[in-house]
Formats: sequence, structure tokens, C-alpha cells
Amino acid sequence: MTGSMGYMKKTLKKYFRDFLHLNPDVQVTIFGVLGLDAVLKFFTYLSLYRRPRRRVRGNKSGWVAFSFVPLVGSIAYLTSGRK
Repeated sequence: MTGSMGYMKKTLKKYFRDFLHLNPDVQVTIFGVLGLDAVLKFFTYLSLYRRPRRRVRGNKSGWVAFSFVPLVGSIAYLTSGRK
């Protein structure tokens, strides 16, 4: 178990180091897209939680599962999943 944790630490350090070598504009873009995705997911889950089943097109569980697709799932629900 400790071996796999050591490997994960090395891998995360490598990704972090690689991220720091990116152009600052690219870093800002990545954080912007991640932030947008987080906000969209928040509003998607909030809407699914509060909205009655009869006011959702399709199955609520299906929309929750589909919302795990980055950006696309949340945008699809917010634009066409609500009645």
C-alpha cells in the first residue's frame, strides 16, 4: 500500500511541476474552465435537488450521472433537462 501511495505522490508532483511550466495564460484558462465547471455542477445539483420530478425531462438519476461529463452534462441539463 505504501508503494502505491509513493507512486501517487510522485505522479502528482510531476503533474504539478508540469503545470507550473505552462504559459500563465494557459494556467488561467485551465482554472477558469475548472471554475466554470464547478459552478455549473453546483447549480445543476441544486436544481435537481429542489425541482420536483415532474418538472424534469427524463430521470433525475440519469441527469446526475450525465452531469459528471465535464461541462457538457451540466450545460445539457440546464438548457434542455428542465421543463
